Amino acid sequence: MPVYEIRTMNVHESKKNLVLANNQGKESHLSVHRFAMLGPGDVIHLADVGLNPHVSVRQKETKDEIVILPRFESHRDVRLGAERMTVIFTEISTEEDLREYRRLSQFHYKGVDLRPSDKRAGSVKGTGGRKAILLAMFQKDGMSRAVGYIEIQMPLLMCKPRHNLFSRPFENKAKGVSWNAWLGEGQKYVNRIARIARVVVDPEFRGVGLSTMLVEEAKTFCRERWHIGGERPLFLEISAEMLRYMDFVSRAGFLLVGNTEGNLQRIAKDLKSIENGAGGKSGIMSLQRKYHSAFTAYCEKTGKTFTEARLILAELLRSEDPRSEMASDEWLAFRPILRLPIPYFLVGLDEESAAYIEDGIRSLERTRQDLPEKMSRTSPNDILEYKGIEVSVHYSIPLTPYVRLIMDSFGIDTNEVHTKIVGPVNVSLSRGKVTLITGASGAGKSVLLEALSDSRMPSGLVRVIREAPLVEKCRTLTPLPDGVPIFQYFADQYGAERAFDALCHVGLSEAMIFIKPFELLSVGQRYRAMFADLILSDAKLWLIDEFCSNLDPITSKILSIRLRRLAIRKDCFVVVAAANTSHYIDALTPDRVLVVRTGGAVRSMNMREYNNGFFNKGF
Repeated sequence: MPVYEIRTMNVHESKKNLVLANNQGKESHLSVHRFAMLGPGDVIHLADVGLNPHVSVRQKETKDEIVILPRFESHRDVRLGAERMTVIFTEISTEEDLREYRRLSQFHYKGVDLRPSDKRAGSVKGTGGRKAILLAMFQKDGMSRAVGYIEIQMPLLMCKPRHNLFSRPFENKAKGVSWNAWLGEGQKYVNRIARIARVVVDPEFRGVGLSTMLVEEAKTFCRERWHIGGERPLFLEISAEMLRYMDFVSRAGFLLVGNTEGNLQRIAKDLKSIENGAGGKSGIMSLQRKYHSAFTAYCEKTGKTFTEARLILAELLRSEDPRSEMASDEWLAFRPILRLPIPYFLVGLDEESAAYIEDGIRSLERTRQDLPEKMSRTSPNDILEYKGIEVSVHYSIPLTPYVRLIMDSFGIDTNEVHTKIVGPVNVSLSRGKVTLITGASGAGKSVLLEALSDSRMPSGLVRVIREAPLVEKCRTLTPLPDGVPIFQYFADQYGAERAFDALCHVGLSEAMIFIKPFELLSVGQRYRAMFADLILSDAKLWLIDEFCSNLDPITSKILSIRLRRLAIRKDCFVVVAAANTSHYIDALTPDRVLVVRTGGAVRSMNMREYNNGFFNKGF
């Protein structure tokens, strides 16, 4: 197999163009995909030159081939209710792939300019160093759609949790890597670590586990394809503030090592050193000068001296939560220079490395703090039994001229209306299960749903229940207050961590949604925000009317799957009412279905009976 050294390269759109030299120094050209794991100085093996070249790099220790081309590709089957789709994970190789990657990048806000006055608003800043991008695409019936990506980069140079964990001796004989202490001796192996820099999922497809799938595929890619100069990584790391609230990496085998150090403890001291004329042109001193520039801008804007502003910042940093203590102008000014501690996770990419991490975490006596609390039951009753529910309309007709016209036309001879809407019917609800109330529009679904609550019925409706259970606290969907960003509302009510969790469960994990008030959300987003409020309540009976009526089919399926899981996790009784269920019934899979008929009749059946009859077809 011919051997070539890469002399130079240039990147244009989806392609990386290489200038190669063989053993005799003769140059040739090769085009590969934009993020192929190749660069100047790499020695490659090239075969089958033409439309489908095979390109590989020889691994230094074992002399195995690290495949570059054909590009990485992996397939998984995903099920949304009865809907089956294939997810393809692959490297970017076409102009369409690149356009989809750039479209998805707008949903990762770090490095994205959102200012409307900037002509480049929405553009993504580039990052230096080697990186790989895996694109996730849903595929069905020959059609495909990009729904997310994961970006892998070179590792962090300074990371205190890693330094603490790697302070113990390590040896991997197969890879020829060993150290007695990381700082100093072991740091020459820093390129044996790869880093997940970004995980981005299209907001329309959040909630089906794509983030975890992307992380799992990144592990596979790093084992098989990632390399620096022919040296494969032994570890894969990720650190992000969002992992404090949404941990999607533990399910992929990552372990929490600890929190990064941040700079809160030293930033005031660093600024003082800069103020006193500390020099340095690289490393941390270069970063300090960047902080100094931002700090100086604040001083110029406020009229404070550098020392006055530095003392204000130092005082703020003494509090447990500096962000909450800062005024808005202080937060905007100091935010660029403050780096808060964030969770740091690590996984080993072979048995020796994985065992080293596990042993190290045990030795550091670190315990995970993000496991969901075990739900305790507030009542020994697993069944709520309602017997003889009946709801009727009692209404005095106002005898206006047009009402009299209708009464004469239809032969109505009384102005007192007594009409049965629902019942009599017995209803049995199971803890941890979902009950569906369905039927034609106007048949009485909402009335039956409301009859299960302990609230007063609307004027004109009379409810009679022969035997009712003692209902634990009950909640329905209720509008949120206007004028308050929805995340602010949830965080004030329930705390930031619970707010993140609930909003993500209902598919509202988008930053631009978090900062909008309730009245600026779309109808579907308002519905999901109210659903999140219901999830966070301490109610054990959830009554949800017009379930998914304003949501698209995919979101309805995702929300249905989430609701079913939440019923178990929260140990709740869940009842939903809806007229049109065809696009999500397979994902919801209710334990019981109550079909309400005009005139009051209610038929109870299981899921199979509902699907096998006319009932789910509108008859």
